[in-house]
Amino acid sequence: MPPPQKKLYLGEFTVLGMDVDCSLDLAGEDEDMWIDAFLDWLESQHLYFGGAGQVSGYICANGRYDSVTQVQRQLLHDWLSAQRYIKNVVLSPLNNAWYADQA
Repeated sequence: MPPPQKKLYLGEFTVLGMDVDCSLDLAGEDEDMWIDAFLDWLESQHLYFGGAGQVSGYICANGRYDSVTQVQRQLLHDWLSAQRYIKNVVLSPLNNAWYADQA
């Protein structure tokens, strides 16, 4: 018998997230302070960030079977766009957080 869809995060248990990429131009400002503010904002929205570099990575919800919503995606876009140090905000459409080749 194959494993249940819940264990495999398939079907109704598909978890959605999104890629985020933008330029961070601090011009001598404190990068750690900005990153802390970014992570605090994500936490307030029940989201996690995994990535490297300045602001390039993947956003997912913090619940085991929770997905990022379109509302959260728009809120993140608006929040990043409002930051004076952020340029070129690019968020992917919501995609399967467990299987990159599936929507």
